Amino acid sequence: MQPSLPPCAVVLCAPVVGTLALFSVAALGACPPRPLFAALPDVATSKDPQSVALADVDGDHDVDMVVAAFGGEGVDVLINDGSGGFAPGPIYSMPGGAAAVVSGDLNADHLPDIAVALYSVHAVALLRNTGAGSFAPAGILDVADGPTSLALADLDGDAMLDVVVANYLSDPPVVSVLRNLGGFTFDTPRPLNVSSGPYRVLIADLNADAHPDIAVACIGGLSVDVLLNNGNGTFAPRVGSFSVRPTAMAIGDIDGDHDVDMVVASVADGDGRLLLNAGDGVFTSGGAFDSGRASSLALGDIDGDGDLDLAMTSSLSYDVNVELNDGAGAFGPAVRCATGLGPVSVVLGDVDLDDDPDLVFANSGAATASVLLNTTLPACCPADFNADGTVNSTDVSDFINAWFEDQLEGALVTDWDHNGVVNSTDVSAFINSWFEDVAGGCG
Repeated sequence: MQPSLPPCAVVLCAPVVGTLALFSVAALGACPPRPLFAALPDVATSKDPQSVALADVDGDHDVDMVVAAFGGEGVDVLINDGSGGFAPGPIYSMPGGAAAVVSGDLNADHLPDIAVALYSVHAVALLRNTGAGSFAPAGILDVADGPTSLALADLDGDAMLDVVVANYLSDPPVVSVLRNLGGFTFDTPRPLNVSSGPYRVLIADLNADAHPDIAVACIGGLSVDVLLNNGNGTFAPRVGSFSVRPTAMAIGDIDGDHDVDMVVASVADGDGRLLLNAGDGVFTSGGAFDSGRASSLALGDIDGDGDLDLAMTSSLSYDVNVELNDGAGAFGPAVRCATGLGPVSVVLGDVDLDDDPDLVFANSGAATASVLLNTTLPACCPADFNADGTVNSTDVSDFINAWFEDQLEGALVTDWDHNGVVNSTDVSAFINSWFEDVAGGCG
């Protein structure tokens, strides 16, 4: 059974005209997308969940959820039922303070394993996937003090995933690079100097040389540091910039110019920044936006128009926001959905197998994980005149009523053929649009 839309479901293309909520192609020029989400029941986790990763851990072709619980047992594995609903699975105890989790194939057996940043004991714990969604301990790796974030990538081109860790309490401040030697054996951590308070780390090819580089959000240094890969898993000295206290960060091609940009936000002051890549790993400010004191950010094509949209959690206002990309790298306005206490670590993934990205995040204060299924219309449906998400006979009635109002008031709401006159041809044009939308799957 399809879930009903929660109060957070918002239709963006429904301006109020007169006493009716109408969509006017003539007034707007084009129909903007309509981000709609359906909330599934929250799933219980261990205490204080801080980080979420998605991976098909049990090999049934849907993505499951892995949650790092800072104040609980350690790592919760939640199994997907195939429709986006998650059931509690095994819990794996950790020595202390599971602050972040990632999943990837660490031993080249084609099964996703788990790596966990252990803040309190300054280490990374590894869990080996033994098949069917079960895991076994595979080692604990010492790193610098206070690991809060980690990322996986093949840094040195040997076809094995290496680990990069941001160590928030390290002095001097460093990120740790752990080179994968195979068989869950890792080389001694190699420290890379960064600005003070490295809090988040992400990996991507920032200078288009086909080698993965490192980006680090450094809270104490008010900087986003970039470390470019020399091509062999060693890195050039950091380049830091931008006076912002970055507590959240996401990476992707925001402005459609085929290089990797960044978006950062600060939970301290609510400022968000777009950092646009010149193509060589050098970034310039692409403008600011209201991040709502975001605790986490994620990028993905939520509305199916080919560009990357932005999802954010705010652990202070207890909501998750979605801001759609205009195609040129500008975001807004926000669609806000209420959440549980302390939403963190939003990730995007197709959890219900309908080929669009859904929203998954943890609620640290409620010890739950939430799923918002993406029910956004894949394309604009102009004949949805009342903007209720469905093209049906009600739209015809509403259009005819508005057409008569236009005749009385001299308005142009129903000027469907955009010729500056409301007459019978507009009714014919609307009816043609209505049949096209119904035939195209909008009904």
